[in-house]
Amino acid sequence: MTALYQLKIALSGSKPLVWRRVMIYNTISLSELHKIIQLTMGWKDEHLWAFEFQQGNFDEKYADHILKQYVTEPKQHFYYIYDFGDHWQHKITLEKVINKGQSALPPYCISGKNACPPEDCGGIWGYAELLEALEDEAHNAHELALAQLGQNFNPNAFDLEAVNKALQPYQK
Repeated sequence: MTALYQLKIALSGSKPLVWRRVMIYNTISLSELHKIIQLTMGWKDEHLWAFEFQQGNFDEKYADHILKQYVTEPKQHFYYIYDFGDHWQHKITLEKVINKGQSALPPYCISGKNACPPEDCGGIWGYAELLEALEDEAHNAHELALAQLGQNFNPNAFDLEAVNKALQPYQK
């Protein structure tokens, strides 16, 4: 049976915590879920990825597997790993299962907080160092942080409207 899942996607170890709350169908493939995570978090889909469920680890070879094969009950969680070098680990929690109709077509993002780190910045630790350097003009890596993050980078920024616009081609 097709149902809506409300998922919370949180970038493990990020400070400030980077997270998104999305609505998707439980019949979504792992490949489609990967694309949705990329869009909602702000990644550029430049690296390998995998999901870690209680049943095991599933990478791109299992792209056609369906989410409801692995997660069915609220409070269950699993992990999405992006970029095996930087090892961006996302904890994904099934918050709600909704069997009633919704007015908006999934996938869509309900809420979120904070900007996604840039690709290839050295993982959580590299991102923390970048933010530290960005905040301190006297830091020896301040100019490097500005170059990598951009002059107007705001770690607290999140644009819900832009995320939902990016998700529109995946709505069914």
